[in-house]
Amino acid sequence: MIGKGNSVVHGGVAIGGGSTLNASSAINLFGTGSSAAGPNNIGVFVTGAGTTLTSAGTLTIAGTGAGTGDTNHGVVINLGAVVQTTGSGDVNITGAGSTAGTTADVGVFISSPGRS
Repeated sequence: MIGKGNSVVHGGVAIGGGSTLNASSAINLFGTGSSAAGPNNIGVFVTGAGTTLTSAGTLTIAGTGAGTGDTNHGVVINLGAVVQTTGSGDVNITGAGSTAGTTADVGVFISSPGRS
C-alpha cells in the first residue's frame, strides 16, 4: 500500500478505528505526509485499540513526514495499535521526520502500543 498526503488529507497512509489487516505473505506500507503547512503531515499512521496489522511474512512500514509545522512524523504507532508477524518474518519500521518542520518531527514515534 502506498499513499501520499495532500492539502485536505495530510497523512500518507492511515489505518485505525479498530481495522484489521491480516496477510499470509508480506505487508508493505509506504507513506509520505503532505507538504502543506501545519502539523500532522504523517507518512504512515497506525492508531487505536483493536487496530491490528498481522503478517505471516515480513511486515515493512516506511514513512516520511513532510510539511512546515510540528509533529510531522515519518511513522506513528499509538493508542493500542498492534503491529506483528506470526511466522518467521521480520518487522521493519523506518521513518524520517519532516526536514522543513518546526519541532518534534520524529522519524518513528511509538506510544502506548497494544499487545497481542
